[in-house]
Amino acid sequence: METSNVMAKNEQAVNTLFLEHQLWKAPSILPEAVLTELKAIADQCPYEGGLSVYRARSLYNLYYPAIHWSPDMICTAERNRSAEGNITAIPFRVMPNPANDQVRFISDTPLDGSFILELYDLNGRKLRSLTPGNNEQSILVNTTDLVPGMYIYRILDATHCFQQGKLMIKH
Repeated sequence: METSNVMAKNEQAVNTLFLEHQLWKAPSILPEAVLTELKAIADQCPYEGGLSVYRARSLYNLYYPAIHWSPDMICTAERNRSAEGNITAIPFRVMPNPANDQVRFISDTPLDGSFILELYDLNGRKLRSLTPGNNEQSILVNTTDLVPGMYIYRILDATHCFQQGKLMIKH
């Protein structure tokens, strides 16, 4: 199944579970099948499963707070396309994380300006969309106007989200 189809399917499933079971009020006892479905989405790589993976993890943690997902599950590989469509990994580092007034997204290789960094709150609202200049190796983000808390970042090119993860802001 194509990545975009998985993301759309996950978003629909998590939103349906969220609304049908009124999880925004207070956690009630959920049927085991619902928890199993949430866990299946939460266990996915966010690159393939989309931002709904993080929401599924948060909802699942309401019932099982001791469960944690490894940072390796964030799928931190940057992707470049070759002529054949193959993808090669070149990772971005996020420093510092947690961040205070600013955070830098750093690549080991110069960027060509075709990448976009997007920053979202946990409700899925896009807060920032930034692009690096040609031959720069990092993107600096000022966070002084953001409320302390957890955010989601995505780094993408014209066709793919190739890295996403969590960013904690503390002031």
